[in-house]
Amino acid sequence: MKKIFKWLENYWYHYKWVTLIVAAFAAILIFCVTNVGSGIEDDIHILYSGPEVLTDTQIERMEQAFADVLKEDHNGDGKKTVGIASVTIMSDEQLEKAQEEAKAQGQTVIYDPNLRTQALTQVKSLMSTGAVIICLLDPFVYESCEEGTFITLEAVLGQKPENSYDDYSIKFSKTSLSKAYDCFSVLSDETLLCIRNDVVITTNNELFQKEYVWHKTYFEDLIRFSVA
Repeated sequence: MKKIFKWLENYWYHYKWVTLIVAAFAAILIFCVTNVGSGIEDDIHILYSGPEVLTDTQIERMEQAFADVLKEDHNGDGKKTVGIASVTIMSDEQLEKAQEEAKAQGQTVIYDPNLRTQALTQVKSLMSTGAVIICLLDPFVYESCEEGTFITLEAVLGQKPENSYDDYSIKFSKTSLSKAYDCFSVLSDETLLCIRNDVVITTNNELFQKEYVWHKTYFEDLIRFSVA
């Protein structure tokens, strides 16, 4: 087992930047196949989109942390589960930084400019169809979304928190939940927590509306989370 972990460690060191670009596209395909095609539904669906390439282990740890906050088994399958869809998207500045880091390590970033456009389109599709409702977004991705995409914090909490980023989002790193679980340290301090506006969701049916209500309640629980 130790040999396997050592091999993975060496692979990531030598091929990190090639893997980075592949993972950005693969994450989209993996989410579509495993979370949509399998028919297995989680109680809560969260989208992460930003420059970080999250490993399966990192995602699983974050899913468990999010599940710890979940108070109810909403879908009635006997389990309280949270599923995270991860789509890597880098701004020009983030790509430049990645290239500099890769160069310092004697590596090269292989990047297809069309990939970012495709990934942004996929992110917006996941949100507009209701596949994901709660979002953790890099500011670049967040600001790429159309006006009216998200519901205001005041509409969820009854007031706008003092440490909010704007009317619709809060820096996740400033929440007690982020500070309580070290698994979230892999995310940038600038990552924003926000929730979709159900008015612009294209899947307008009774089942989805119920799902949206419990996501909205859970979103409030995430922000109000505190360590006893």
